[in-house]
Amino acid sequence: MSIFKTTWVVLQTKKLSEKEFLYCVFFMEYGILWVKKQKKVREKPIDTGYLFHCEIITSNKTSIHIIWNIKVLWNYGIENKSYHDIESFLKLLWKIKSEIPVWNPHSEIFHVLSVCISQNLNSWKILLMHLKVIAILWNLPDQNSDEVTEKTLKFIHKYSFKEILKLWEIPEDVKKKLELML
Repeated sequence: MSIFKTTWVVLQTKKLSEKEFLYCVFFMEYGILWVKKQKKVREKPIDTGYLFHCEIITSNKTSIHIIWNIKVLWNYGIENKSYHDIESFLKLLWKIKSEIPVWNPHSEIFHVLSVCISQNLNSWKILLMHLKVIAILWNLPDQNSDEVTEKTLKFIHKYSFKEILKLWEIPEDVKKKLELML
């Protein structure tokens, strides 16, 4: 048995019983893992889109680990968000969960996701972050028939997510073309 301190983001939650929950989490150092936690009486439930510091207890005998000593850093607040903003964020979480293998850390993707949560980005910036994640995974083309869309794709390939966040508003027709790539 080993204990590690780490930072993580909840990708999916499952209720095992009234007091026990199972979480699919994305750790900065360890990648995607399944962990469980006992809920205490006065404790706020953990939900999808939360960014935490915690301690994880691992064991070679099981594939599900235990977390405890949790401190919430940020959550992707759904208050005052449009349906499209929330949907874009959930699609990004699903892409990360489905594309990254278990126990395969991706610190750059983790940082992209943590910025989406901590800065409470809107849907078009999450679209750009989603495209950056796809580019990191080597699945984003850099060619397109539309000149503006192609320039945007090349920009996403070339620059870090911090530079991409500095972009101003993208034209609606380009947004629609980029959304079709997801």
